[in-house]
Amino acid sequence: MIYLIQSKIKLKLFADDLKLIGNAADFSSISDDLKELENWENIWLLRFNPLKCRVIHLDLNNNPNLDYHLDGVKLNNSELEKDLGVTTHRSLLWNYHIKASISKANRMICWIVRSLIIREKSVMLNIYKSLIRPHLEYCVQLWNPAVAHGNWQIILELEAVQRRFTRLIEDIGTLPYSDRLNALNLTTLAERRVRGDLIETYKIVSNLVEYGEDIFNLSRSGSNIFSSVSLKIGKAKIKNLRKTFLPERVLPFWNALLVFIKNSYSVNNGLHCVKTRQGKEVSTLPHCAFFSRQLSLQNYYTQHLSG
Repeated sequence: MIYLIQSKIKLKLFADDLKLIGNAADFSSISDDLKELENWENIWLLRFNPLKCRVIHLDLNNNPNLDYHLDGVKLNNSELEKDLGVTTHRSLLWNYHIKASISKANRMICWIVRSLIIREKSVMLNIYKSLIRPHLEYCVQLWNPAVAHGNWQIILELEAVQRRFTRLIEDIGTLPYSDRLNALNLTTLAERRVRGDLIETYKIVSNLVEYGEDIFNLSRSGSNIFSSVSLKIGKAKIKNLRKTFLPERVLPFWNALLVFIKNSYSVNNGLHCVKTRQGKEVSTLPHCAFFSRQLSLQNYYTQHLSG
């Protein structure tokens, strides 16, 4: 699969998948790189299959949508492709992937309803965690819908899967959704996604992983973060798109955490705090969509996700 964007040429290799990322405005550089791939084929006697190669022209910066050839064969263009389990669209919007994930999870629920007689809480909870929820959270740090106007519908559609499954459980299926979650010791999926963003950010800021060191900048105090890319640069379309990715999406949640949490020596130690929810203080993990500074978000979750 070959992705073409407005950037310098890059090659990414994972197993037998090769991605060439290049500046769509620099046709000669991309053509030269394709020729280098042909030379590599001749040296190692390993052939690419041009019929299985795809070109995705990302819909940014007036992409000229040019044609490219490998081994004399024109490479086919594609609007979206599934790569390493994630469906990528040329617009870099993830609705296609999210809807496919929701569909998989719902089909799995239908299969469980047809095949399973026992609906006990412990059995159903293990089934949900092992067979249903992984479909809704695979590679979630990439496609997590940002908490913003226009994304609430897809957020609710994701939440509806968990809401639907918990109705199937004996003894608690008729309870309100928030009570079902308390009985199962679960949180809303939206809170889990925020928590996942916070964990990923903690690992990057604390240098626990070997990637992402260039996506955040620390404030002078060293506790808050801000994106390494200025949103003042670029067109409005690109600026809005950047806000949907982790470096921008996580900022209000991370910066609202207490300093001692950010400076914790481990993820498990750091992600225990006191959160306020519906006027009651409880000790729990800060899947903290319920920060006191995020009142509008708190009200939304309270009314629509946990009601």
